[in-house]
Amino acid sequence: MSITNITDTGYHNLYFAGKSTPIRGLSCFCDINGGVDLVFYSIYINLNRESCSRVKITADNKPVYNCTDDGVYISYNGIIIRELKKARIEFIDMTSDYDDAILIEFYQKEAVKYSCDCSQQG
Repeated sequence: MSITNITDTGYHNLYFAGKSTPIRGLSCFCDINGGVDLVFYSIYINLNRESCSRVKITADNKPVYNCTDDGVYISYNGIIIRELKKARIEFIDMTSDYDDAILIEFYQKEAVKYSCDCSQQG
């Protein structure tokens, strides 16, 4: 799957759940560009230790979370980052666990550009 230069406004969600969509060897990224007023909300992130090391989420090139020995768990709106220029989510040769889940949301009043490439799957 590849998505290039999709532009839209408002709220947009990115959702992934190992329970409903198990994957093996996923290598994929999505870039989200919003000028200067992009808002990032972590609605829910739960990744085990192995998965956490294979999923990178950055906001203006800075990590959104740090992995621990247990992985990462972020509850409802545990992270809100405002006035972003860009964000990225990247899956690096990931094999999902049943309990892995990500629900993040982006908001922009003006145009947001999305570009994804999921063609590098193993």
